Amino acid sequence: MGFVWIIASRYLRSKRRLSFITLVSLLASGGVFVGVAALTIVLSVMNGFEDQVQRRIAGTNAHVAVLSADDRPVQPSDSLLSTIRRAAPDAAVAPFVYGKVMVASRGSVDGMVLKGVDPAAESRVTDIMSHLTPAGHPLDSGDLPGIGLGEELAVRLRVAVGDVILISLPSEEPGGIFGGVPRV
Repeated sequence: MGFVWIIASRYLRSKRRLSFITLVSLLASGGVFVGVAALTIVLSVMNGFEDQVQRRIAGTNAHVAVLSADDRPVQPSDSLLSTIRRAAPDAAVAPFVYGKVMVASRGSVDGMVLKGVDPAAESRVTDIMSHLTPAGHPLDSGDLPGIGLGEELAVRLRVAVGDVILISLPSEEPGGIFGGVPRV
């Protein structure tokens, strides 16, 4: 028997062979064992969950986004692309639009934040396309351009696959938000 086992058995068993003290010692040791095991398992599960959440969130957004200071669209140009290439030669670039819009369907009107991407270019930058569940129809199958909606937004708008929705943005026209005609 090793030195550690000799010390452990001395403190876990009583000298006079009192079974009650031995039972209490074993129950206390078992309680500590179960508590430490439960804590270790919970921490392992939570660390794995945290890693998954971070990977999914980080994977659906680009590491760097080029935006204008006044919320106007940044027009892609060769000089902008060459500046990005000089700063990060291995970077992939994908254009996107991002802003507040109003969405109208036959059943409802709602406000939302829209992020529009080019699926082919976006797949080089993020893995957001792997997190989308196709509804059975390709996005470019009709006369109108397609859109991917989240399940909750589709329920709020009361739309299904194949329905038409109208997306309008606030106008830059004189007269403000109520006087101008929204761009569509």
